[in-house]
Amino acid sequence: MNCLNSMANPPLESPTNPHFFQPLLPGFDTHLTIPVAFFSKHIEGKNKQKTAKLRSHASDKTWEVTIDGRRLTRGWKDFAKAHDLRIGDVIIFKHKGDMVFNVTPCGPSCCEIQYAQSHLIKEEEKDNSDDDNENHCRTNKNLKPEREPKSSFAFDYCFVAQVTASNLRLDTLDLPMEAASSNALNKQCHEMIVVNKEGNSWTVSLRFRESSGSYYIRGGWRRFCRDNRRKIGDLMVFNLVGDGKTSPMICICPEEECSELVRKTKRRSNWVASSSSRRNRFVTISLTRYNFRSSKLILPATFMKINGIKKQNEIILMDKHGVKWATKLVKDGSKYGKRGLGKGWKDFCEANDVLKIGEPFLLELVWEDTLPVLKFCSKVKILPATSMNINGIKKQNEIILMDKHGVKCVTKLVRDGSKYGKRGLGKGCKDFCEANDVLKIGQPFMSELVWEDSVPITAAIIGLYLSKILRKQVHSIRFDTLNNNMIYDFSNHLCNKRALPYRPPRFFLSLQILTMTREHYLVFNLLFLVLVLLMQVGEGQQNRASDVKVGIVDDVGMAYSNMTLFCINMSLSDFYSSHPETRTRLVTTVVDSKKDVVTAAAAALDLITNKEVKAILGPWNSMQAQFMIEIGQKSHVPIVSYSATSPFLASIRSQYFFRATYDDSSQVHAVKAIIKLFGWREVVPVYVDNTFGEGIMPHLTDALQEINVRIPYRTVISPNATGDEISVELLRMMTRPTRVFVVHTEDLLASRFFAKAKEIGLMKQGYVWILTNGITDGLSLMKETETDAMQGVLGVKTYVPRSDKLEAFKSKWKNRFPLSDLSVYGLWAYDATTALALAIEEAGASNLIFVTTDDAMRNMSGLQGVSQYGPKLLQTLSKVRFKGLSGDFRFINRELQPSVLEIVNVNGHGGRTIGYWTKEHGLLKYVDQRQATTTTFTTWKDRLRPIIWPGDTTFVPKGWEIPTNGKRLKIGVPTNNHFPQFVKGTKDPITNSTIFSGFCIDYFEAVIQAMPYDVSYDFFPVEDMDYETMVYQVYLGKYDAVVGDTTISANRSMYVEFSLPYTPSGVGLVVPVKDNVKRSSTIFLMPLTWGLCLLSLLSFFIIAVVVWVLEHRVNPDFDGPGRYQISTILWFSFSIMVFAPRERVLSFWARLVVIIWYFLVLLLTQSYTASLASLLTSQQLYPTVTNINSLLAKGERVGNQRSPFILGRLRESGFSDANLVTYGSPEQCHELLDTEPAKGGVSAVFMELPYVRLFLGQHCNKYKMVQTPFKVDGFGFVFPIGSPLVADVSRAILKVEESNKANQLESAWFKKIDESCPDPLTSPDPNPSESFRKLGIDSFWVLFVAAAIVCVTALGKCMFHFLKENPDQRNLQGLWERFLQPDTKSYINQVKKCQCSINNHEEANNGRQMI
Repeated sequence: MNCLNSMANPPLESPTNPHFFQPLLPGFDTHLTIPVAFFSKHIEGKNKQKTAKLRSHASDKTWEVTIDGRRLTRGWKDFAKAHDLRIGDVIIFKHKGDMVFNVTPCGPSCCEIQYAQSHLIKEEEKDNSDDDNENHCRTNKNLKPEREPKSSFAFDYCFVAQVTASNLRLDTLDLPMEAASSNALNKQCHEMIVVNKEGNSWTVSLRFRESSGSYYIRGGWRRFCRDNRRKIGDLMVFNLVGDGKTSPMICICPEEECSELVRKTKRRSNWVASSSSRRNRFVTISLTRYNFRSSKLILPATFMKINGIKKQNEIILMDKHGVKWATKLVKDGSKYGKRGLGKGWKDFCEANDVLKIGEPFLLELVWEDTLPVLKFCSKVKILPATSMNINGIKKQNEIILMDKHGVKCVTKLVRDGSKYGKRGLGKGCKDFCEANDVLKIGQPFMSELVWEDSVPITAAIIGLYLSKILRKQVHSIRFDTLNNNMIYDFSNHLCNKRALPYRPPRFFLSLQILTMTREHYLVFNLLFLVLVLLMQVGEGQQNRASDVKVGIVDDVGMAYSNMTLFCINMSLSDFYSSHPETRTRLVTTVVDSKKDVVTAAAAALDLITNKEVKAILGPWNSMQAQFMIEIGQKSHVPIVSYSATSPFLASIRSQYFFRATYDDSSQVHAVKAIIKLFGWREVVPVYVDNTFGEGIMPHLTDALQEINVRIPYRTVISPNATGDEISVELLRMMTRPTRVFVVHTEDLLASRFFAKAKEIGLMKQGYVWILTNGITDGLSLMKETETDAMQGVLGVKTYVPRSDKLEAFKSKWKNRFPLSDLSVYGLWAYDATTALALAIEEAGASNLIFVTTDDAMRNMSGLQGVSQYGPKLLQTLSKVRFKGLSGDFRFINRELQPSVLEIVNVNGHGGRTIGYWTKEHGLLKYVDQRQATTTTFTTWKDRLRPIIWPGDTTFVPKGWEIPTNGKRLKIGVPTNNHFPQFVKGTKDPITNSTIFSGFCIDYFEAVIQAMPYDVSYDFFPVEDMDYETMVYQVYLGKYDAVVGDTTISANRSMYVEFSLPYTPSGVGLVVPVKDNVKRSSTIFLMPLTWGLCLLSLLSFFIIAVVVWVLEHRVNPDFDGPGRYQISTILWFSFSIMVFAPRERVLSFWARLVVIIWYFLVLLLTQSYTASLASLLTSQQLYPTVTNINSLLAKGERVGNQRSPFILGRLRESGFSDANLVTYGSPEQCHELLDTEPAKGGVSAVFMELPYVRLFLGQHCNKYKMVQTPFKVDGFGFVFPIGSPLVADVSRAILKVEESNKANQLESAWFKKIDESCPDPLTSPDPNPSESFRKLGIDSFWVLFVAAAIVCVTALGKCMFHFLKENPDQRNLQGLWERFLQPDTKSYINQVKKCQCSINNHEEANNGRQMI
């Protein structure tokens, strides 16, 4: 590769060939901008060509590129793609004249890119330029460069720098703290290239400041600002570019791409540039008597002036709880130029526990838009004045605190207002103490003062641990460095041979710190041999104990590995201390796997072959375990892992593999229970791309399928994914609608993943994150900044029951290893070691040999033999059972089985327990909850404690939403509908767009308004397509939904989903009706049945005879000659019908009979009149067909809509295709029904109920629905299978149905053409099949019986008195003659009669005499 000699300030042109170069920034693939100076001098006004020709050494091809202003546009993308140009590359353009440029691509290291095949692409002559361009683009794709290995560039980090007087004076620019975490910077890089917009570059020095952990540039910043005419106050947006190996670059971003960032920066006039010190934001205030007396808290004038808040009128105070207090900035009348906090500062101080005069506290100035906010940081801790004077830091302003983990934080040395001469630590001291486990008031701790450059560092001295096994007894190692006034004394107390059976060696560090001043301090480093643990069994054991070799394969030197190795050491120490009578002792050999799969396998092979170990503890991860299991199976050496959790390992089916931890698949049911409890329908798994991540996926998929939860897609993250690759996956997740994610990765990758998720915006309200125990088990070990990015997520965590043994172990751990944190993997390592010791003790120490295998196996696997101890150890290890630190320890199918899992909610630092999951009862609030109470749970609040979701909200996310940056729903609407009341599409002649209307459209819009979130959609007309094909388009993805008169059917539901129906369901049978009443001359006889007519006629005569019997002896009107009396009886009987008899009725019983008869006659006449009027005035319409069976029996022709469902059901019912007639519009239906079947018509039609409503609303006098023979679900909205919109739309439909909106829409669209027609759904039978019914005896039999009873009673009483008056008369003729004579003894004779009655009586007597 030919490297460029110099990249600093190259000349814009040379005497022969003017040239320029440009670094490639983000967005270069669309265009490249020519520098202004070069363009104005060599191109503008000198060339009228609109294209430039680009040539390179890699090809003989010439690329034609369009020049648009100063930009190379069309054709540039092809050139960049053909040469595989990337961000960070530097391109050199040499102008040969006539707009021909020789282009030289260079890599980020400024070395020319060498291509594998040059001059292989030959330019072919074409007849036209179009063909030439097409061939050109095609051949350039084959051009591949031989360039440096692809590096991970950090090109997406932008920051704003301000030119200030101080950074010009110091010729220094401080880079932001965030730049230190970029991949572009490296401490070994001592140069940086600064590039302006024109492509000119300046080389400056790059330095790293250890005290603050930040980078800065010097020795060139002043010259860069001067050459680019930058003055004080100017802002510049830089883009950091580099790969961490070559010299990084900061390039000025184009104004059009970074204008928004500059605009936001300029919004605050007191913006602090990246070169400004952070110290100006902090101020320390001490309460004085003057503050309480004047009710003002005075702020330093310098602080207000530097930060630009001197002219502010309002300010916000934020206390330690995050509560904000608005107050005024008031002037201090006694001291000009000073201003202070007005009303509210006292309450603010009380909320922060600042109550005493002279008590200092630290405030930080932040900004919310244009409003300043003073945020309470902490109270100020006071450092001893003597220590500060002696060590020469009294005049320092800053100090660095380094905790026991080596983490540094910068804080202020602030003055104590009440005690002169004393100064204290500002913001950060509280976190420093917590990091070092100094939590109690009065708890002392020791700090050491060291110096870095000119900044003092105080470090907490907590302890030192050696991480390498010492084979020799070292009694004392003493380093005496008197010049540094420090004495280190290491004493190794090893156990005596005659001591207790086992007591592991311990190292103690005795450190004495004398007074150390800056003048006497010498920079020194003591190199210690790091011992992870001491695990060799002491020689002072009983002679009968036998050594059993056990190997340990782990990632030695890593924090998690050191922790587990410590636990293994403590387990052996505790076990043999509590079991001195044991006959075996474990002798361990630790091998470093170096986090590599092959190294781990080689280590296991070495332990088995050379060390002849009888068992192996480890390895750490599942990838390493996969190979070791195979080796253990072939050599019969048990592999006991306490951290390999992948379910894939169980598929190896090795009987020599024991998992002293939980299989990852054991937690999928807890995850399933959480998802089922909240009713989420879609879940996206996020997992790492290795054996650990992939192992859980089959089990998680099966568990979700059990509750009908859909997985729309998966997100796979590489274990070595860069921040940019993670961001790409997160952005893809953001643009999808699913908002429920299950994350299964390692904790380190999870920390980076969620940091990016929070940065991009995936940790706000509406998102759901569920973590597996691979992450949650390490929450307590994460930094606060890492857990801050996970606030609101849920997680499944390993449940460790509390016990006295566990608490004692934690206390011992904290005392012995205060620098190391403890996790559940350490507990499993402790229990696994104990289980192995128990199993070996049970198996004994006999037959500890390896039997040599055959040569073939030895050559293939490298194993020298097979352990004879393995099968026996396998049996004893399978039977081990005891109460361990992690709970009940028992191998079931050679692995631990969890019965309880903990559900946590990340809130604050660490996880807050919100419930538990058990195999028997599912989710529970409390682990000891009884089974009886589990049957009464109704909501999630009954099963889990309160949850704080992402976005600091308590509202349960719905798990799905349409992204704001997502696409609008494409909804298909049928336009070939024959019922325009449902759907109608009309073309707008002006815009040529389709305007949709109808009941279905309005109902859908009402449903969208009732939904809890906004849905963006567009209607698209669907023409010349039947409904089956239209619905199938949703399945194919052409439409996101279909809105129209689409019937819900079982066949369609196989490939789409429907919402709830919003119309009545069913298929109606509509038939013609006819008038069955014959209007003849005898119609007056039709109202009454013949039986009633004869009974009524007979009753007339009977009543008349009864009245005559009762009245003729006492009433002259019923007396007289025989013919007269017969005529009177006949007259009286028929005159009663019109209530106008001439004869008076005198006796009581006769009147009673007449009254009853009058009432009966009244009802008869009124009923007869009503029935006759109905016959004469109204039509009696009868259906021609009453049900589907009569149609089948007669073989009638029937009509059916163009519906596959109706057609199929008719064929299933028995109708032949010859008798089935298809119709489309309501007009065709009316025409078929109105025509006789013999002339091509039909006897009945079948149509769905919504269409029946419209059809009968127009033709109710001609047709009638007589039956609903088939069931169908009505109309519904169509969506793809698995669409979360279905549930929300269905709920919205219920809301619309329960409101008045549905009735309003029906009234608006279902108006009847014939207003006299009733609604066929609310009044389904307007013309009943028997609208007229004749009056019969059954309607009046009660009255006839009553009249008969009265008549019989009256006649009986009359006959009784008559026979009583004539006891001697036994001859019937004599009785009859006596009966015809007047009754002179009757009381009626005493009643005064009118003259007409007397005259009638005389006439009757005369007539009788004449006869």
